[in-house]
Amino acid sequence: QSFAERYQLFYSLSEGDTIIKNDTCKVVRTYQSPYNILINTTVFKQEGGKIYYYFNDKYNLIYDYEANVGDTIIFDIKFCLYNKEVECINQLYCVVQAIQEKNVEEKTLKHFFTKVIRDSVHTGLMYFSNDWTYNFIEKIGHTNVFMEYLVIAKPDADYNRFLRCYNDSSISYISDEWAQYNLPCDHTPGVKVESINLEPLISIFPNPFENILNIEASE
Repeated sequence: QSFAERYQLFYSLSEGDTIIKNDTCKVVRTYQSPYNILINTTVFKQEGGKIYYYFNDKYNLIYDYEANVGDTIIFDIKFCLYNKEVECINQLYCVVQAIQEKNVEEKTLKHFFTKVIRDSVHTGLMYFSNDWTYNFIEKIGHTNVFMEYLVIAKPDADYNRFLRCYNDSSISYISDEWAQYNLPCDHTPGVKVESINLEPLISIFPNPFENILNIEASE
């Protein structure tokens, strides 16, 4: 299988507004294709060029589009412990190393390149690599699908999934990594079962699968 074919497909939709602590926020839900299995629900708030997500009764910084080269930003990264049931916040201190201009459909966006400071990582909770980066694009977000899957946070440039595309009312973006495959954003390779309709409710995923097939039933 090719590099592209080893990826599970997740997609996120902004599905409306909500009010938290008198702040208007966006509700974003993440699904796994092709059966539209709900994976995660996250609430985001924007203040100027800063983006926060709501977790543990507070707003946590995830992007800062106002930062300058040389600035140190403290990001609050949601992280699952090894039992995958307990979630906590790790603070990553990131230094902005470069900001480049990225043209997306005749719009100029900032592409931020930051490096994680070693001493900021709680190595007891998160695996640490000397070359950790945390790169993100203005308006679009993290280039390694971190925004779309706020369950396991690993802001490593070599994370095993990456952002394929981003679409809203004003722009449509395809990442450089995905563009090389010349495939649509919703491409899911391999053999698929076209329809499954079982009672009681049964979820079978992922589809297609490699090595392991998960089956969950309501009874």
